Amino acid sequence: MKKIAFFAGILSATTSVLALTLTVAPKANAINVKAVDTVVIIEESGAMGGEQSWIQQVIPSLESAFKAEGFGAGTDSNRYGLVGFGSGGSGVLGRTLTANGNQLFGASDFATAASQLVTSGGFEDGYSAIDYTFNNYNFRSGAVKNFFLVTDED
Repeated sequence: MKKIAFFAGILSATTSVLALTLTVAPKANAINVKAVDTVVIIEESGAMGGEQSWIQQVIPSLESAFKAEGFGAGTDSNRYGLVGFGSGGSGVLGRTLTANGNQLFGASDFATAASQLVTSGGFEDGYSAIDYTFNNYNFRSGAVKNFFLVTDED
């Protein structure tokens, strides 16, 4: 497998930095992998409204890029999930946001899940949110797994 930096950049001149790293195989048919499971793990503090809107625009582009590389063709669709963290005064360490009752869903349903994001957080622990994701999601064997952490914390 090779690692590809998909997006890395400053989204706001004052606070927010987004770094997403994507791990994919060179070509889907080269190693017999046909689909991708991707979970976005995103902070829910007051400063993250712009990033929450931005990620909704990125997912359809990401889906197109995956399909151009041969992932998600036919019945082996790519799936996406969304975990919010840091919401509420007590600092939720992770919560699953669903679309149509599903934990993992198609790219076209990502905006439905993202509409449940809030910007009321105060304590944001990205490492705990990653741990939450690993412990609460079931991924397909044989699918490439991607995790995007979107935060402006250290």
